Amino acid sequence: MLLLYDLQSPINIGQVLRSGEQFQVPVVIYDPRHIFDNPAHVTTISDFSCGALERHPPEFISDYSTYKAHRGGGGRFIATCLDDKAIVLPQFSFHSEDVILLGNEYDGLPAHIIEECDSTMYIPLPQAVLYKPQSFSPIDPVRSRSVAQNGIPNLNVAMTASIISYNMYLQQHQPA
Repeated sequence: MLLLYDLQSPINIGQVLRSGEQFQVPVVIYDPRHIFDNPAHVTTISDFSCGALERHPPEFISDYSTYKAHRGGGGRFIATCLDDKAIVLPQFSFHSEDVILLGNEYDGLPAHIIEECDSTMYIPLPQAVLYKPQSFSPIDPVRSRSVAQNGIPNLNVAMTASIISYNMYLQQHQPA
């Protein structure tokens, strides 16, 4: 299962829903910015999900801590983060009840959320310095702080979700 923690981009949310549907990975959304309260955003999410929003609607949670404390079915909470102590995706072994957390496009997951997780993982990338230029159409046009991971090799959250979902699918559907 993928848990989208405080994503801001309706495009990214829609693309994650599409990947989740394709690879049979449920999606849970923690939306403190109330992206889904804006009809224009929901239309964009629907467009970029290619129908997945309607066919496989996500589960919404209003409080992450309560969700984590009371989640039925067990499972580990796995934070995606750029940390040298995290397990690289090719070496990660998924369990069927795992909850994979994907953080905000600018800041990733909050440090306290990462610390509370059972494990961490990341997608290894070639080392390079790839600064993100100023966007012509930023997700958050009033943001004044720089991107937390700027200059560190990283992927868009929707790309990350797709790669992780594909790997989860492969591990769960490999022939015996």
